Amino acid sequence: MYYLGIGILIIVSVQLVLFVYEQMRRIRRNSRVFALEQAVLEKQVEGIVAKNVKGDGIEWAWSGWRKFRVQSIVSENSVIKSFYLVPHDGKPLPIFSPGQYLTFKLKVPGISKPVIRCYSLSDSGAQTDYYRVSIKLQIAPLAADGTVVQDVVDGVSSSYFHRSIEEGDILDAKAPAGKFWLDMTEKTPVVLIAGGVGITPMLSMLNTLIQKKSKREVWLFYGVPNVRQLIMAEYLQEITQNNSNVHWHSFFSEPGIYGLREEGDSNHGHITCDAIEQLGAPMAADFYVCGPGPMMDSIVSGLHDADVNADRIHFESFGPATLNRRVTKTEALPAKSGTSIPVTFGVSDKKIDWSEESGTLLEAAEAAGVSIENGCRAGSCGTCLTAVLEGEVGYIEDPDSAVEKGSCLPCIAVPKTKLRLNA
Repeated sequence: MYYLGIGILIIVSVQLVLFVYEQMRRIRRNSRVFALEQAVLEKQVEGIVAKNVKGDGIEWAWSGWRKFRVQSIVSENSVIKSFYLVPHDGKPLPIFSPGQYLTFKLKVPGISKPVIRCYSLSDSGAQTDYYRVSIKLQIAPLAADGTVVQDVVDGVSSSYFHRSIEEGDILDAKAPAGKFWLDMTEKTPVVLIAGGVGITPMLSMLNTLIQKKSKREVWLFYGVPNVRQLIMAEYLQEITQNNSNVHWHSFFSEPGIYGLREEGDSNHGHITCDAIEQLGAPMAADFYVCGPGPMMDSIVSGLHDADVNADRIHFESFGPATLNRRVTKTEALPAKSGTSIPVTFGVSDKKIDWSEESGTLLEAAEAAGVSIENGCRAGSCGTCLTAVLEGEVGYIEDPDSAVEKGSCLPCIAVPKTKLRLNA
């Protein structure tokens, strides 16, 4: 019995030693796995950070509002000024996609609520020292006899920038946003078509391509009423001369001496797709269009007629003078097409019958005299967020971020059922 007990003790001891050894091996193995996983995670983080490191520091797009100081103001012509903005906190600026815009929150004297407006960035998306926006003073139209129309005033936000903002002032802005931007990874030719102040996002695209030393062929078609309304003409002439892949053509719609520049260096009338093709721009290019609504309607329709792939046609879609966007996402429309849908604006107590020709709910509201505060008109800034009291909406394009439950963004929404909005 004595030896039996000794044997059992030895067996138990060996099993205990083996158990402890196996546990130690498992701990070491798990430690190595953990170390490897940690190393992989660190590499992933480094990769993410590397994509956001520009120059000497990390430059993240910020959330919410950020304060900017107006570093300088430059008059480009009689109605357009460029505002150079630097971050008030002194921290680095993120790069942005050329063609995007800034959303401003303006404290305009005499207006109780902040005024929200969006303006295109007009310099290179790779520029990290400052942001630049070039803003046209929106002047109230005169009556047919030349007199001032009663109760019609100049643009609130553009007047504030032009007549009140001075160098050194502080402005609140959100990070660059918007879906109208140039894909710098593409290799296709680029055709930029601008009317009036619609040149601003095109300058951003053009400057980014030049700063990045892109070899893509670039055509810029720039239409204005007369030569006095061109902005940065000397600069455009200089980069055209210094870059063999850049081609610039201006169009002057007004007759007379101010509609001329130099013999053989200007075109008369409005920009047309036929003129674009005749001047050498390839129809296989990526087209970017920004300008007055009628111009964009004409150009976009002409490009479709020329069988340009719809994926290659890009146009700016925010601001009061925009392309009349037709509803093309079938999933956004009501189940029965061609029918009208009753829409009630609860606060203003107005009712309309919405149809596909009415456009977005924001456009339909404005046509009915219902005021809905708005900014970007592209589903980005969230200014027009409105509570849905009854019914369901669809979106003609995807919002930039999730929309609060029970609300909608009228600037890109259409009704799918009978609808009642808190507006």
